[in-house]
Amino acid sequence: MIQQKVKKYELAVKFKQAGYFKVAYPMFRECLEDNDLDYGNILFECGWCVEHLDDVDNSLAVSYYLRAGKESADSLCRMNSFFRAGWLLMHFNRNEQAIEAFKNASRQDTQKVITNQFTRNHCTGAQFVLNQKIDIWMQFICTVQYRISLYF
Repeated sequence: MIQQKVKKYELAVKFKQAGYFKVAYPMFRECLEDNDLDYGNILFECGWCVEHLDDVDNSLAVSYYLRAGKESADSLCRMNSFFRAGWLLMHFNRNEQAIEAFKNASRQDTQKVITNQFTRNHCTGAQFVLNQKIDIWMQFICTVQYRISLYF
């Protein structure tokens, strides 16, 4: 039974990666009922699909991202979820909510978890590159926060 659920998730990911968001979205929604998968990660995937659908209001994507940021067990997923929510909110000119989402994305405890997660391991080339990407993301988030704060 678990293998079938994982296969459904993996199939949904493949559809999403191929750009078939209308196919992937309902599959991810079905995966929300699976307690063996990270609920927050599935919420993020739902948000990503909704964000890329032409006929759906992106405020639904924001809702998915904000819930994913609160509920994911994965610190990278939480950070990315809050960032995506902030990015969309910024484009909706809901700047105060965007700032709050960006602040959540750049929370110090999330940074520590990410840093600790990779410094505990032997730092392979792939991990080193990932660490650099995380640093770039954090710098970008801080820059966006600063620029938004200039308006308040």
